[in-house]
Amino acid sequence: MTLNKQAYQNVAKEPNKPKFPAARYFQIHFEHLENQLDDTKRCLEALQQQVAELHIRFGSTIAEIGGSNADK
Repeated sequence: MTLNKQAYQNVAKEPNKPKFPAARYFQIHFEHLENQLDDTKRCLEALQQQVAELHIRFGSTIAEIGGSNADK
């Protein structure tokens, strides 16, 4: 396979491109990941609080139901 003269000249004129993206690319990427992680942590904390409240609210009811089933 041979490159035509035009293609070879275009390649030769391109400045040396880095093999890896710039540091700013990674900074933006990791900032986005950190934001997603923070959102996930907040959601998890809210869910844990809701489960704790439901456990308090319905815990005695569930225990009563379980106790009445054990009697049968």
